[in-house]
Amino acid sequence: WWEPCDELHVLFEQLAAQWQSRLNTQDFTAKVRFATVDCATDKVLCNKEQVEVYPTISHYKDGRQIRQLQLHPKRMKDRLK
Repeated sequence: WWEPCDELHVLFEQLAAQWQSRLNTQDFTAKVRFATVDCATDKVLCNKEQVEVYPTISHYKDGRQIRQLQLHPKRMKDRLK
């Protein structure tokens, strides 16, 4: 993996664990899932989802992509914290 993507992967694992601990509580009942895709091996999926910049974060709701975030890795890390 490209180093900036790998750094974000660690951050996403941490965020996923935090969100998982909050799911299905009185305060938060939405289903949230985090996933990673390696575009070097999943080219068909990445092309279908129009991933052109690495890293890319896509947000889906009800099975449809509603937002795609493509920022420089440092700016993305700062924005996600």
